Amino acid sequence: MAAANVSIYFNYDKTRFVPASWYEDFGTQESLGPFAKKDTTINATIFLTTRTKLKVRLENFTPLQAGVNFSVITSCTAGLNRLRISEGVLEAIQTVTEKEKDACGNELTTVYIRKRKNSVIFSAIDTISTPTGQTIAVTYIY
Repeated sequence: MAAANVSIYFNYDKTRFVPASWYEDFGTQESLGPFAKKDTTINATIFLTTRTKLKVRLENFTPLQAGVNFSVITSCTAGLNRLRISEGVLEAIQTVTEKEKDACGNELTTVYIRKRKNSVIFSAIDTISTPTGQTIAVTYIY
């Protein structure tokens, strides 16, 4: 028996679902083997996450030296086998930085908070319920 990898690309309504950009840009290789014969039919379920909004506010950030940073990354699951996807980084650039980011509709959105000050790195994980049709607001203080 041999293992097989398949590159998967797919199209979907990006106005309704959270982007799964790694599939769009590069495809992804998923291990599906082992297979007993060459003429195997593959059935796969690809999970698309409904898009909603999360308003993230970063407060009290005043960088006095290089290497100081404050960022938030939102993440949820999508694709084949519900692999984790990242919705990008929100970096604080002033005392108060606020931005709406995509979040997982009717699911939990994972928020990674990262801070570095005086060469000490602090990180935390927050999980937020993000119902579709609502914009949930969260604030993190440096």
